[in-house]
Amino acid sequence: MEAQEDCGNTLHIITSFLLFDGRQNEETLVLLNREGAFSRLVELIRGRQDDDGILHRRLFELLYEMSRIQRLRIEDLSKLEARVVCWKLRRRLMKLSCY
Repeated sequence: MEAQEDCGNTLHIITSFLLFDGRQNEETLVLLNREGAFSRLVELIRGRQDDDGILHRRLFELLYEMSRIQRLRIEDLSKLEARVVCWKLRRRLMKLSCY
């Protein structure tokens, strides 16, 4: 059974709130980095590659916003697998080619 915070609807709400708040107040993103949320986001992204595309995109956006405002640690970057990044880029390129 998945944990309550792993439930799709709950993750949508939490991720959307953190994105909105973080874009308004960068201290939120700094706090997330400080508390080690980067690793958890990578874990969620890996586990949801075939799930809801909107949630997956929001998780990536939150990851991006966190890395945009504060330098990431080498340990955090090492958790990002090349295949996860490549998968996301491929999906993005497919969407662009449809226009």
